[in-house]
Amino acid sequence: MYKFAILKKSDKFKWTANKVVYGSMAIFVLILVASNAIGIENELFEKILIFCFIGTYIAGLGLKFYGLGTTKDFDGELDGFLVFDFNQITIKDRAIDIADVANISIDNNDYYGRQYANDRNDLNPASSNGSGNFAVITLKSGETLKTQFIMGRSDDFQKIRKELIGYHVKGKIALEALSNILGERSSNEIELLKSEITAHEIPAPIRQIAEKARTASK
Repeated sequence: MYKFAILKKSDKFKWTANKVVYGSMAIFVLILVASNAIGIENELFEKILIFCFIGTYIAGLGLKFYGLGTTKDFDGELDGFLVFDFNQITIKDRAIDIADVANISIDNNDYYGRQYANDRNDLNPASSNGSGNFAVITLKSGETLKTQFIMGRSDDFQKIRKELIGYHVKGKIALEALSNILGERSSNEIELLKSEITAHEIPAPIRQIAEKARTASK
């Protein structure tokens, strides 16, 4: 059994390097513009504002350099686990029978340490905390359950490969969605996945008889 930690997103305001630096720079500019608009002319005051603006920008560059080796903080708190079993899916304390599920949609492209696209204006940490993943479980009752979860590695879903194939066989996940979840998108990988699905669909006793027959014929 493999568990994915659930992240409960917080609505609280959270300071980030982008908000602090760019917010401060905007305030300095507004003060300078406002003082000129109302006729306040003070060369020393203007120089101080310009110095603060430039100093804040330099500090921002320092934060960006520091952020290259740091990971983004969680925007919320850990709140239980998401567990995929053969016959049920558990979200925190709620167990859902797979027979009651109409469709499973999973976005699992984020993982701990993933590098964000290089944006020279972004001062926040350059590495992901792995929390940008979502599972959407649609029940036959019409209820939809959306869960944000954390991945430590890009291949974590390979650890529940058999469970996911079982969901596909039961009509809960489309083949294209399954291949995307497993990160197997090439034509060769998809053909191998189809073969694995076919083998999964054959009952175990019949599969064992077929394997014995093949062995005896050699």
